[in-house]
Amino acid sequence: KRQHLIEQARQADLPDLLASRGWHLKREGRDYRIPGHGGLTLWQDDAGLWRWTWFSRGKSGDAISFLMEFEGLSFREAIEVLSGERWPESSLSVRPNRKLEPPRTDKPNPQGEPKKWQEKAEAFAKWAHEQLVGPEGEPIRKWLAEERGIDEETAREFKLGFNPRTIYQDRKAWGLLLGGRDKLWLPPGLVIPRFDSSRKITGITIRLFKTDEAERYNLPALESCKVRYYSVPSPFKREIWAIGKVGSPLVIVESELDLILLFRYADDCSVAAFGSAGRKPKLGEHFDFWFLFLTAPAVLLALDNDEAGRKASEWWTERYRHVLYWPTTQGKDPAELWKIGNDEAVRRWLAEGLERAETLAGKDWQTLDPIKRAWFFIEIDRLARPIPSETLSQLADEEVLERFSIMSVCGGLSDEEAFSQIRLRGV
Repeated sequence: KRQHLIEQARQADLPDLLASRGWHLKREGRDYRIPGHGGLTLWQDDAGLWRWTWFSRGKSGDAISFLMEFEGLSFREAIEVLSGERWPESSLSVRPNRKLEPPRTDKPNPQGEPKKWQEKAEAFAKWAHEQLVGPEGEPIRKWLAEERGIDEETAREFKLGFNPRTIYQDRKAWGLLLGGRDKLWLPPGLVIPRFDSSRKITGITIRLFKTDEAERYNLPALESCKVRYYSVPSPFKREIWAIGKVGSPLVIVESELDLILLFRYADDCSVAAFGSAGRKPKLGEHFDFWFLFLTAPAVLLALDNDEAGRKASEWWTERYRHVLYWPTTQGKDPAELWKIGNDEAVRRWLAEGLERAETLAGKDWQTLDPIKRAWFFIEIDRLARPIPSETLSQLADEEVLERFSIMSVCGGLSDEEAFSQIRLRGV
Protein backbone atom coordinates (compact mmCIF):
# COMPACT_ATOMS: atom_id res chain seq x y z
CA LYS A 1 0.00 0.00 0.00
CA ARG A 2 2.75 2.46 0.94
CA GLN A 3 4.85 1.70 -2.12
CA HIS A 4 1.75 2.17 -4.27
CA LEU A 5 1.17 5.63 -2.76
CA ILE A 6 4.81 6.58 -3.34
CA GLU A 7 4.60 5.60 -7.01
CA GLN A 8 1.29 7.42 -7.34
CA ALA A 9 2.84 10.55 -5.83
CA ARG A 10 5.81 10.43 -8.22
CA GLN A 11 3.41 10.29 -11.18
CA ALA A 12 1.42 13.37 -10.07
CA ASP A 13 1.00 16.36 -12.40
CA LEU A 14 3.37 18.63 -10.48
CA PRO A 15 2.75 21.89 -12.46
CA ASP A 16 -1.03 21.56 -12.08
CA LEU A 17 -0.71 20.83 -8.36
CA LEU A 18 1.63 23.78 -7.77
CA ALA A 19 -0.67 26.13 -9.68
CA SER A 20 -3.56 25.05 -7.45
CA ARG A 21 -1.41 25.80 -4.39
CA GLY A 22 -0.64 29.38 -5.46
CA TRP A 23 2.71 28.99 -7.24
CA HIS A 24 3.37 31.26 -10.24
CA LEU A 25 4.62 29.18 -13.17
CA LYS A 26 5.94 30.37 -16.55
CA ARG A 27 5.60 27.97 -19.48
CA GLU A 28 8.73 27.65 -21.61
CA GLY A 29 8.20 25.08 -24.34
CA ARG A 30 7.48 21.78 -22.59
CA ASP A 31 9.00 22.98 -19.31
CA TYR A 32 7.88 25.38 -16.59
CA ARG A 33 10.07 28.02 -14.97
CA ILE A 34 9.38 29.43 -11.51
CA PRO A 35 10.39 33.12 -11.54
CA GLY A 36 12.50 34.50 -8.70
CA HIS A 37 14.18 31.22 -7.83
CA GLY A 38 17.45 31.31 -9.77
CA GLY A 39 16.57 29.05 -12.69
CA LEU A 40 14.20 26.70 -10.84
CA THR A 41 12.65 24.61 -13.64
CA LEU A 42 10.09 21.79 -13.86
CA TRP A 43 10.59 19.22 -16.64
CA GLN A 44 9.51 15.72 -17.62
CA ASP A 45 11.90 12.81 -17.94
CA ASP A 46 11.68 10.04 -20.56
CA ALA A 47 9.18 8.14 -18.41
CA GLY A 48 6.86 11.16 -18.29
CA LEU A 49 7.52 11.88 -14.61
CA TRP A 50 7.83 15.49 -13.48
CA ARG A 51 11.19 16.50 -12.02
CA TRP A 52 12.77 19.78 -10.94
CA THR A 53 16.22 21.34 -11.21
CA TRP A 54 17.42 24.38 -9.26
CA PHE A 55 20.33 25.48 -11.40
CA SER A 56 21.61 28.25 -9.12
CA ARG A 57 21.84 25.83 -6.16
CA GLY A 58 22.80 22.66 -8.02
CA LYS A 59 19.81 20.77 -6.63
CA SER A 60 17.26 18.52 -8.33
CA GLY A 61 14.68 15.89 -7.53
CA ASP A 62 11.18 14.51 -8.11
CA ALA A 63 7.70 15.77 -7.17
CA ILE A 64 8.00 14.44 -3.62
CA SER A 65 11.30 16.16 -2.89
CA PHE A 66 9.97 19.42 -4.39
CA LEU A 67 7.27 19.73 -1.72
CA MET A 68 9.76 18.77 0.96
CA GLU A 69 12.36 21.32 -0.24
CA PHE A 70 10.13 24.29 -1.05
CA GLU A 71 7.04 23.88 1.15
CA GLY A 72 8.72 22.31 4.15
CA LEU A 73 6.53 19.19 4.13
CA SER A 74 7.64 15.91 5.60
CA PHE A 75 8.02 12.89 3.31
CA ARG A 76 4.70 11.52 4.50
CA GLU A 77 2.90 14.87 4.06
CA ALA A 78 4.26 15.23 0.53
CA ILE A 79 3.01 11.75 -0.38
CA GLU A 80 -0.47 12.57 0.96
CA VAL A 81 -0.66 15.86 -0.96
CA LEU A 82 0.51 14.36 -4.26
CA SER A 83 -1.49 11.13 -4.09
CA GLY A 84 -4.61 12.58 -2.48
CA GLU A 85 -4.70 9.63 -0.08
CA ARG A 86 -3.84 9.21 3.56
CA TRP A 87 -0.61 7.47 4.56
CA PRO A 88 -1.42 4.08 6.14
CA GLU A 89 -0.51 3.66 9.78
CA SER A 90 2.20 1.15 10.64
CA SER A 91 1.01 -2.22 11.88
CA LEU A 92 4.04 -2.29 14.20
CA SER A 93 2.43 0.32 16.42
CA VAL A 94 -0.35 -2.11 17.42
CA ARG A 95 0.29 -3.81 20.76
CA PRO A 96 0.10 -7.63 20.68
CA ASN A 97 -2.31 -7.83 23.64
CA ARG A 98 -4.45 -4.89 22.60
CA LYS A 99 -8.18 -5.44 23.14
CA LEU A 100 -10.05 -5.92 19.88
CA GLU A 101 -12.56 -3.18 19.04
CA PRO A 102 -15.44 -3.16 16.54
CA PRO A 103 -14.69 -1.41 13.25
CA ARG A 104 -15.37 2.33 13.20
CA THR A 105 -18.35 3.56 11.22
CA ASP A 106 -17.48 7.25 11.62
CA LYS A 107 -14.39 7.27 9.41
CA PRO A 108 -12.99 10.80 9.00
CA ASN A 109 -13.12 12.63 5.71
CA PRO A 110 -9.74 11.92 4.01
CA GLN A 111 -9.47 15.65 3.27
CA GLY A 112 -10.48 16.80 6.77
CA GLU A 113 -13.66 18.26 8.27
CA PRO A 114 -15.13 20.95 5.98
CA LYS A 115 -17.63 22.42 8.45
CA LYS A 116 -15.04 22.83 11.18
CA TRP A 117 -12.61 24.37 8.68
CA GLN A 118 -15.22 26.85 7.46
CA GLU A 119 -15.96 28.00 11.01
CA LYS A 120 -12.29 28.70 11.73
CA ALA A 121 -11.68 30.20 8.27
CA GLU A 122 -14.68 32.53 8.62
CA ALA A 123 -13.41 33.70 12.01
CA PHE A 124 -9.87 34.28 10.72
CA ALA A 125 -11.08 36.09 7.58
CA LYS A 126 -13.38 38.31 9.64
CA TRP A 127 -10.58 39.18 12.07
CA ALA A 128 -8.17 39.88 9.20
CA HIS A 129 -10.76 42.14 7.52
CA GLU A 130 -11.10 44.13 10.72
CA GLN A 131 -7.32 44.60 10.73
CA LEU A 132 -7.38 45.86 7.14
CA VAL A 133 -10.11 48.45 7.66
CA GLY A 134 -8.69 49.53 11.03
CA PRO A 135 -5.72 51.81 11.79
CA GLU A 136 -3.21 48.96 11.51
CA GLY A 137 -4.34 48.28 7.94
CA GLU A 138 -3.40 51.69 6.49
CA PRO A 139 -0.14 50.40 4.86
CA ILE A 140 -1.89 47.48 3.14
CA ARG A 141 -4.74 49.74 1.96
CA LYS A 142 -2.16 52.10 0.48
CA TRP A 143 -0.41 49.19 -1.29
CA LEU A 144 -3.71 47.96 -2.74
CA ALA A 145 -4.62 51.43 -4.00
CA GLU A 146 -1.23 52.34 -5.47
CA GLU A 147 0.01 48.98 -6.76
CA ARG A 148 -3.17 47.06 -7.66
CA GLY A 149 -5.79 49.76 -8.31
CA ILE A 150 -8.10 48.38 -5.60
CA ASP A 151 -9.75 51.09 -3.49
CA GLU A 152 -11.04 50.67 0.06
CA GLU A 153 -14.65 50.25 -1.06
CA THR A 154 -13.69 47.31 -3.30
CA ALA A 155 -11.51 45.82 -0.56
CA ARG A 156 -14.50 45.91 1.79
CA GLU A 157 -16.80 44.37 -0.83
CA PHE A 158 -14.46 41.39 -1.31
CA LYS A 159 -13.78 41.08 2.43
CA LEU A 160 -10.02 41.43 1.93
CA GLY A 161 -8.00 41.24 5.11
CA PHE A 162 -4.59 41.88 6.62
CA ASN A 163 -2.59 39.53 8.81
CA PRO A 164 0.15 41.69 10.40
CA ARG A 165 2.19 38.86 11.92
CA THR A 166 2.92 35.14 11.75
CA ILE A 167 0.26 33.05 13.47
CA TYR A 168 0.30 29.36 14.36
CA GLN A 169 -3.01 27.65 15.13
CA ASP A 170 -4.08 24.11 15.95
CA ARG A 171 -4.58 22.12 12.72
CA LYS A 172 -7.03 19.80 14.44
CA ALA A 173 -9.16 22.76 15.52
CA TRP A 174 -9.33 23.76 11.85
CA GLY A 175 -10.57 20.29 10.91
CA LEU A 176 -7.33 19.48 9.03
CA LEU A 177 -5.44 16.22 9.00
CA LEU A 178 -2.31 16.43 11.12
CA GLY A 179 0.02 14.71 8.65
CA GLY A 180 2.89 14.80 11.14
CA ARG A 181 2.23 18.42 12.16
CA ASP A 182 -0.05 19.86 14.80
CA LYS A 183 0.24 23.56 13.86
CA LEU A 184 -1.24 25.49 10.94
CA TRP A 185 0.96 28.27 9.58
CA LEU A 186 -0.77 31.58 8.78
CA PRO A 187 1.93 33.95 7.45
CA PRO A 188 1.68 37.76 7.45
CA GLY A 189 0.28 39.40 4.33
CA LEU A 190 -2.86 40.30 2.38
CA VAL A 191 -5.68 37.84 3.12
CA ILE A 192 -7.88 36.98 0.11
CA PRO A 193 -10.89 34.82 1.03
CA ARG A 194 -12.85 32.91 -1.62
CA PHE A 195 -16.54 32.15 -1.36
CA ASP A 196 -18.83 29.84 -3.30
CA SER A 197 -22.13 30.87 -4.89
CA SER A 198 -23.90 30.48 -1.52
CA ARG A 199 -21.36 32.86 0.09
CA LYS A 200 -19.71 30.12 2.16
CA ILE A 201 -15.94 30.37 2.45
CA THR A 202 -14.06 27.63 0.58
CA GLY A 203 -10.49 28.94 0.44
CA ILE A 204 -8.01 31.54 1.65
CA THR A 205 -4.98 32.86 -0.21
CA ILE A 206 -2.38 35.04 1.51
CA ARG A 207 -0.30 37.37 -0.64
CA LEU A 208 3.20 37.56 0.88
CA PHE A 209 5.60 40.51 0.68
CA LYS A 210 9.34 40.43 0.12
CA THR A 211 11.75 42.92 1.64
CA ASP A 212 11.84 45.52 -1.15
CA GLU A 213 8.09 46.14 -1.44
CA ALA A 214 7.57 45.61 2.29
CA GLU A 215 10.01 48.42 3.09
CA ARG A 216 8.30 50.83 0.68
CA TYR A 217 4.94 50.40 2.38
CA ASN A 218 5.97 49.47 5.91
CA LEU A 219 4.54 45.97 5.56
CA PRO A 220 5.68 42.73 7.24
CA ALA A 221 8.28 41.00 5.07
CA LEU A 222 8.76 37.27 4.59
CA GLU A 223 11.92 37.01 2.50
CA SER A 224 12.58 33.37 3.33
CA CYS A 225 9.33 32.16 1.76
CA LYS A 226 9.66 30.55 -1.68
CA VAL A 227 6.24 31.67 -2.98
CA ARG A 228 4.40 34.97 -3.35
CA TYR A 229 0.93 33.49 -2.93
CA TYR A 230 0.30 30.99 -0.14
CA SER A 231 -2.85 28.84 -0.14
CA VAL A 232 -4.02 28.03 3.37
CA PRO A 233 -4.54 24.23 3.58
CA SER A 234 -8.19 23.38 3.11
CA PRO A 235 -10.38 20.25 2.80
CA PHE A 236 -12.01 21.85 -0.24
CA LYS A 237 -10.78 21.38 -3.79
CA ARG A 238 -9.36 24.61 -5.19
CA GLU A 239 -12.05 25.79 -7.61
CA ILE A 240 -11.60 28.43 -10.27
CA TRP A 241 -12.84 31.68 -8.77
CA ALA A 242 -15.66 32.92 -11.00
CA ILE A 243 -18.23 35.61 -10.25
CA GLY A 244 -20.97 37.09 -12.39
CA LYS A 245 -24.26 36.16 -13.99
CA VAL A 246 -25.31 33.60 -16.57
CA GLY A 247 -25.45 34.85 -20.15
CA SER A 248 -23.10 37.82 -19.66
CA PRO A 249 -19.69 38.34 -21.33
CA LEU A 250 -16.81 36.75 -19.39
CA VAL A 251 -13.28 38.06 -18.77
CA ILE A 252 -10.64 35.52 -17.68
CA VAL A 253 -7.44 36.61 -15.89
CA GLU A 254 -4.65 34.81 -14.04
CA SER A 255 -4.45 36.61 -10.68
CA GLU A 256 -7.18 36.83 -8.05
CA LEU A 257 -6.22 40.47 -7.47
CA ASP A 258 -6.69 41.16 -11.20
CA LEU A 259 -10.17 39.65 -10.89
CA ILE A 260 -10.97 42.05 -8.06
CA LEU A 261 -9.58 45.00 -10.03
CA LEU A 262 -11.59 44.23 -13.19
CA PHE A 263 -14.78 43.67 -11.24
CA ARG A 264 -14.81 47.45 -10.69
CA TYR A 265 -15.01 48.09 -14.43
CA ALA A 266 -16.89 45.07 -15.76
CA ASP A 267 -20.37 46.30 -14.86
CA ASP A 268 -22.19 43.87 -17.15
CA CYS A 269 -19.52 41.16 -17.26
CA SER A 270 -18.52 38.08 -15.34
CA VAL A 271 -14.89 37.63 -14.23
CA ALA A 272 -12.84 34.49 -13.51
CA ALA A 273 -9.28 33.94 -12.24
CA PHE A 274 -7.31 30.82 -13.23
CA GLY A 275 -4.35 31.28 -10.87
CA SER A 276 -1.95 30.32 -13.67
CA ALA A 277 -1.91 30.56 -17.46
CA GLY A 278 -1.63 26.83 -18.12
CA ARG A 279 -4.68 25.76 -16.16
CA LYS A 280 -7.18 23.73 -18.23
CA PRO A 281 -10.25 22.91 -16.12
CA LYS A 282 -12.15 19.72 -16.90
CA LEU A 283 -15.68 20.11 -18.16
CA GLY A 284 -17.11 17.96 -15.36
CA GLU A 285 -15.50 20.10 -12.64
CA HIS A 286 -15.49 23.79 -11.62
CA PHE A 287 -19.22 24.08 -12.18
CA ASP A 288 -19.53 27.82 -11.41
CA PHE A 289 -16.85 28.67 -13.98
CA TRP A 290 -18.13 26.42 -16.76
CA PHE A 291 -21.71 27.63 -16.39
CA LEU A 292 -20.56 31.23 -16.90
CA PHE A 293 -18.11 30.28 -19.66
CA LEU A 294 -20.44 28.13 -21.76
CA THR A 295 -23.36 30.57 -21.59
CA ALA A 296 -21.27 33.69 -22.32
CA PRO A 297 -21.91 35.47 -25.64
CA ALA A 298 -18.20 36.40 -25.71
CA VAL A 299 -15.09 35.57 -23.65
CA LEU A 300 -11.99 37.75 -23.26
CA LEU A 301 -8.99 35.58 -22.38
CA ALA A 302 -6.86 38.20 -20.62
CA LEU A 303 -3.96 35.97 -19.58
CA ASP A 304 -0.64 37.66 -18.87
CA ASN A 305 1.03 39.35 -21.83
CA ASP A 306 3.97 36.94 -22.03
CA GLU A 307 5.00 33.78 -23.84
CA ALA A 308 3.24 31.49 -21.36
CA GLY A 309 -0.02 33.42 -21.74
CA ARG A 310 0.17 33.37 -25.53
CA LYS A 311 0.83 29.64 -25.70
CA ALA A 312 -1.91 28.80 -23.20
CA SER A 313 -4.44 30.90 -25.13
CA GLU A 314 -4.11 28.68 -28.21
CA TRP A 315 -5.78 25.77 -26.42
CA TRP A 316 -8.88 27.87 -25.72
CA THR A 317 -9.18 29.75 -29.01
CA GLU A 318 -8.85 26.55 -31.05
CA ARG A 319 -11.75 24.90 -29.20
CA TYR A 320 -14.23 27.69 -28.56
CA ARG A 321 -15.49 30.08 -31.21
CA HIS A 322 -16.46 32.84 -28.74
CA VAL A 323 -13.03 33.15 -27.06
CA LEU A 324 -10.63 35.97 -27.95
CA TYR A 325 -7.10 36.19 -26.54
CA TRP A 326 -6.88 39.80 -25.38
CA PRO A 327 -3.69 40.64 -23.44
CA THR A 328 -3.24 44.12 -22.04
CA THR A 329 -2.04 46.78 -24.48
CA GLN A 330 0.58 47.96 -21.97
CA GLY A 331 2.25 46.07 -19.16
CA LYS A 332 1.98 42.38 -18.36
CA ASP A 333 -1.44 42.26 -16.73
CA PRO A 334 -4.46 44.45 -15.84
CA ALA A 335 -2.77 45.78 -12.70
CA GLU A 336 0.27 47.00 -14.66
CA LEU A 337 -2.03 48.50 -17.31
CA TRP A 338 -3.86 50.38 -14.56
CA LYS A 339 -0.58 51.72 -13.13
CA ILE A 340 0.45 53.01 -16.55
CA GLY A 341 -2.86 54.45 -17.72
CA ASN A 342 -5.23 54.40 -14.71
CA ASP A 343 -9.00 53.85 -14.96
CA GLU A 344 -9.50 55.13 -18.50
CA ALA A 345 -6.89 52.77 -19.99
CA VAL A 346 -8.52 49.73 -18.37
CA ARG A 347 -12.04 50.75 -19.42
CA ARG A 348 -10.96 51.36 -23.03
CA TRP A 349 -9.04 48.06 -23.19
CA LEU A 350 -12.06 46.13 -21.87
CA ALA A 351 -14.56 47.86 -24.18
CA GLU A 352 -12.47 47.28 -27.31
CA GLY A 353 -11.88 43.65 -26.40
CA LEU A 354 -15.55 42.88 -25.80
CA GLU A 355 -16.53 44.54 -29.08
CA ARG A 356 -13.99 42.42 -30.99
CA ALA A 357 -15.04 39.23 -29.20
CA GLU A 358 -18.70 39.78 -30.07
CA THR A 359 -17.77 40.35 -33.72
CA LEU A 360 -15.68 37.17 -33.67
CA ALA A 361 -18.56 35.07 -32.36
CA GLY A 362 -21.13 36.51 -34.78
CA LYS A 363 -24.61 37.97 -34.35
CA ASP A 364 -26.29 34.57 -34.44
CA TRP A 365 -24.24 33.53 -31.43
CA GLN A 366 -25.02 36.76 -29.59
CA THR A 367 -28.78 36.30 -29.93
CA LEU A 368 -28.74 32.59 -29.09
CA ASP A 369 -30.31 31.59 -25.79
CA PRO A 370 -27.51 31.18 -23.17
CA ILE A 371 -28.58 27.66 -22.22
CA LYS A 372 -28.50 26.57 -25.86
CA ARG A 373 -24.95 27.92 -26.11
CA ALA A 374 -23.98 25.71 -23.20
CA TRP A 375 -25.63 22.61 -24.65
CA PHE A 376 -24.00 23.22 -28.01
CA PHE A 377 -20.49 22.95 -26.50
CA ILE A 378 -21.38 20.14 -24.13
CA GLU A 379 -22.73 17.99 -26.95
CA ILE A 380 -19.75 18.76 -29.18
CA ASP A 381 -17.45 17.42 -26.46
CA ARG A 382 -19.34 14.12 -26.54
CA LEU A 383 -18.57 13.23 -30.16
CA ALA A 384 -17.81 9.62 -29.34
CA ARG A 385 -21.48 8.68 -29.52
CA PRO A 386 -24.12 9.32 -32.21
CA ILE A 387 -26.17 12.47 -31.64
CA PRO A 388 -29.91 11.90 -32.13
CA SER A 389 -31.83 14.32 -34.34
CA GLU A 390 -34.06 15.42 -31.47
CA THR A 391 -30.94 16.53 -29.60
CA LEU A 392 -29.68 18.47 -32.59
CA SER A 393 -32.81 20.59 -32.64
CA GLN A 394 -32.03 21.74 -29.10
CA LEU A 395 -28.40 22.69 -29.68
CA ALA A 396 -28.64 25.94 -31.56
CA ASP A 397 -30.62 27.87 -34.16
CA GLU A 398 -31.59 26.78 -37.66
CA GLU A 399 -28.39 28.13 -39.22
CA VAL A 400 -26.30 25.73 -37.15
CA LEU A 401 -28.42 22.79 -38.26
CA GLU A 402 -28.37 23.92 -41.87
CA ARG A 403 -24.57 24.08 -41.97
CA PHE A 404 -24.35 20.77 -40.17
CA SER A 405 -26.58 19.19 -42.83
CA ILE A 406 -24.55 20.69 -45.71
CA MET A 407 -21.29 19.34 -44.27
CA SER A 408 -22.63 15.89 -43.40
CA VAL A 409 -24.86 15.24 -46.43
CA CYS A 410 -23.38 17.31 -49.28
CA GLY A 411 -19.83 17.31 -47.96
CA GLY A 412 -19.79 13.63 -47.12
CA LEU A 413 -18.56 14.19 -43.56
CA SER A 414 -19.58 12.04 -40.62
CA ASP A 415 -21.66 13.58 -37.84
CA GLU A 416 -18.54 13.75 -35.67
CA GLU A 417 -16.46 15.43 -38.40
CA ALA A 418 -19.24 17.93 -39.17
CA PHE A 419 -19.57 18.95 -35.53
CA SER A 420 -15.81 19.24 -35.25
CA GLN A 421 -15.76 21.63 -38.21
CA ILE A 422 -18.60 23.69 -36.73
CA ARG A 423 -16.64 24.00 -33.53
CA LEU A 424 -13.38 25.02 -35.26
CA ARG A 425 -14.86 27.40 -37.83
CA GLY A 426 -17.79 28.74 -35.87
CA VAL A 427 -21.42 28.79 -36.96
